[in-house]
Order: sequence, then C-alpha cells, then structure tokens
Amino acid sequence: MQNPRARSSLRVMAIPSILMPLVLLTLPPGTAQAPDVTFEVRVRAQLAIERLYYSHQIGTTRSFEEAVPRAVVEQKVRTYLKESVALEKFWNTPVTAELLRAEVERMKRGSRTPERLREIFGALGDDPVLVQECLARPVLVDRLVHNFFAYDQRIHAEARGRAEALHRGLLSGRINPLAPHPNRTVVQLGVANRETRGGQEQGRGDAVPKRGVGGLQVGVPPQLFQKWLDRLPPGIGDVGAVVEDREGFVTRIVLKKGEGAVQFASFEVTKRSWEDWW
Repeated sequence: MQNPRARSSLRVMAIPSILMPLVLLTLPPGTAQAPDVTFEVRVRAQLAIERLYYSHQIGTTRSFEEAVPRAVVEQKVRTYLKESVALEKFWNTPVTAELLRAEVERMKRGSRTPERLREIFGALGDDPVLVQECLARPVLVDRLVHNFFAYDQRIHAEARGRAEALHRGLLSGRINPLAPHPNRTVVQLGVANRETRGGQEQGRGDAVPKRGVGGLQVGVPPQLFQKWLDRLPPGIGDVGAVVEDREGFVTRIVLKKGEGAVQFASFEVTKRSWEDWW
C-alpha cells in the first residue's frame, strides 16, 4: 500500500508546477500538440508519473532521484515528441486531440489496475490536457510508430527483395529446400498433449514456432495444428507464397506429412530492426 505521505508529496510537487491555463481545456480537435505544454512541463509531468510508479515498487533502497535520473526522463520526453513528428511527417498521421482523448478512454477501459491509473491522473492534477499530452501521447505514439514501421514498404523494400529472390530460387530449383541454407529453419510441428507443449508460447491463442538456425520441434493443440496446416502449401515439395509478418518475410515448403505431424522448411528474411532505422 502506498505511503500517504509519498502520495501527498507527489501532489504538492506536481500540481503547482504543471497546471495549465484553463483555455487549454478547450483545444480544437485538430490540434496536433498543445502549444503551451512546454518541454519543461512535460519533463515535470513525466517525473510525477515516474515517482508514482517508483513509490509502488517493493524493496527499493535508492532514492527516486538516484534510481530515475532527470536525464533519463528528459530522453523519454524527447523520444515521444520525435515519434509524434515522425507520425505526422513520415506517415501523414498527426496526433490530434481527438486521438488523444480516445487513447485516454481506451486506457480507462483496458486498465488492469484502475486505482493506479486514478493515482496517475491525480499526480497530474486531474488536468485533462496533461493527462492527454503526458500520459496518453507517449503510449499512443509509440504504438502507432511501431505499427507503421513494421509494415512500411519503403523501409523494408530491401528485405522483401531478398525474400522474393529466395522464393524465385526455390521455385526454379536453384535452392534445394532439403539442403542447409543460412535463411532456412526446419520445423517439426505436431499435435501436442499437455506434457509436450513446451514449444508453444504460453498464453497465446496462435503460437508461432520460435525462429532459429537449427531445426525446431513444436507441439501445439489440435485446433492450432489445423490452422498451421491451412497456412502451409497443400502438397509435399510445394513452394508457398512469400508471407509477411511483423519481423520478416517467410516462404514455407512442406517436407513431410503424417498423422498429426508435419515437417516444413521455413526460409525467412528478417526485416530491418526498429533500433537500426530509428
């Protein structure tokens, strides 16, 4: 349970320094960024949020200032502001007040700890503009830029080109799906009982075999096994289409089929990473 004194100090620190003029509460829906929410205001708001999170951590021994240096907080603010600019300039998606309000509502509906969210609102003085700009904006823009990036044809054109060249090599027979290849992973997929589901990612309804250089053995429930069969080419030796996912481009070829089991080769070209591009 949070120390009442810590909560009180949060409010004392946050409210006087970051409350905005009342006029900001009526920003027009098309406003991409509240103009008077300065960088310093954003840093102070982020400090208030981080301080609240830190007060809920168990077993902390360092002071908040030691654990969360101001420079780290400033970098977080710079990052979400840069991501906001990237959305507008690179993907033609300005972050409007309407989008921010919708994000706040989404956070309210989806929060697993509504009492914690309520505390954060309080740390921001229950100011709607600060909640939108300093709490919702970082979450929204980070999600949007990563979604746009993952499927941007301009950024991943080179990887797609290599994947299509691999695909042509498989179709022509120049690349043997049975032979070792730097982009090949062989997957043995089978219907699993409770004891043999170690290869499935827990909690997912659509488990995907983990990628690797060598062969993989993966057990999945019957319904998921059928989904995988539907994705794979129908015949042994058939070359599937180039399939895009968030991480790369994949072509699959069935090598063996049996009752409740299938072996296939997966030829993957990995996309450019976010860290490398950003």
